[in-house]
This record gives sequence, structure tokens and C-alpha cells, in this order.
Amino acid sequence: MSDIAIIKGKELYKSKYLRVLQNNLKHTVKAVNANNPDLIRSLNPGLIIVDIEADIDLTFIKEAFRDKNSKVAVSCPEVYDEQLVRLFRMDLQGYLLNKMKPMEAVDAIEWILNGIIYVHPHLVKPLFMDFMDMNQSTIARPKRLLTKREWQIVELLATGEQSNPKIADILQLSEKTVKNHLASIMCKLNVDSRTGVAVTAIRNRWVRI
Repeated sequence: MSDIAIIKGKELYKSKYLRVLQNNLKHTVKAVNANNPDLIRSLNPGLIIVDIEADIDLTFIKEAFRDKNSKVAVSCPEVYDEQLVRLFRMDLQGYLLNKMKPMEAVDAIEWILNGIIYVHPHLVKPLFMDFMDMNQSTIARPKRLLTKREWQIVELLATGEQSNPKIADILQLSEKTVKNHLASIMCKLNVDSRTGVAVTAIRNRWVRI
């Protein structure tokens, strides 16, 4: 069982919201005010979630918990494109949305604790836009990592095409074949979701958006 620490701002994780998390997660959930750095340093959570509206330096959080092997995630309000891009470049383990439903947050937290990088769908577009300059750059893909067909599927995922039927139609494949290719891709990239495939490809500049 991993403890979860939440560094909260003014609006995030009010008492009712916290109770939902506490009742549905098999982990201890503790909310901490951002104005208590000594208490924050004393924590040893499996996951620490920081409300980006809280008055605290994320660099301090990363450094404070680096040696404790704690996963670090942020929870964002409505999308702030430039700020989100900066946060993404910090290579955190999760990017949640303040207004996501409590049970959606429960699932996201479990995924993060299981080693899956989580990005809320509403936060993906600004991430893609930051890499538009790749249209003018040379793609350098690892040799023999994926097959030609698998790279085609990765490209479709990275540009927002998520549906197996649509991918099958575009590539003239059966849905079963697409499903098998996706399973192979996720295994080779060591990710557990379609979003993970897209984020990995974009982060490594393997695709043009």
C-alpha cells in the first residue's frame, strides 16, 4: 500500500472530494497545505500530487522526493498552454485535471502508482501543439524498434486518431490486426495505453504532428 500526499490549492480536493478518494483507493490519502514545507519534506509517499495553483515550487518538490522514489504528478485547472508545456518538460508521472470526476481521478492515481504515465485527454492538445515544429525537422527513429506498419499506427495515434475502426479503415486492415499491432507497440515501448504510445512518440520526436 502506498501513501498519497496531495498538496492542495484553494479549490482542489475539498473535503467531499477527498472523502471519495479515501473511500475508493486502497491507499492512505493525506492533504497538505503548500505553506508547510517542513511537513512536506517529512512525508514519504508513493505518490505526491501538486495542485499547480498552490504556492509551491515544483522543482523543490522533485528534489525533495527524488531520493524517496516518490512519483510526482500535477493537477491543473483549465488548460494553460504555455504552463502545461513547461510542466510536461519536467517529466512528471501524471497530469490530472482539477475538474475531473472523483472516480476518474481514482483510476488515474492507480495507473500512476502502477507505473503508467497519465495525461488527462483535455491536456493533450497543448502538448501536441508544442511539437508542431517537428514538421520542419528530420525524424530520427530507433532502428528495428517497430515495424513499418507499427510506425504508421503510432503516427495516427499521435495525431489524435484513437479509434481501431478508423485506423483499420485508413490502413486497410482488419480491426483484429490493428488490435494486435497496438498490443505489440505498447509492449515494445513499455507503455500501457494509447496515450502512452502517443506521448512517448512525441516526446522522442519520432513523429510529425
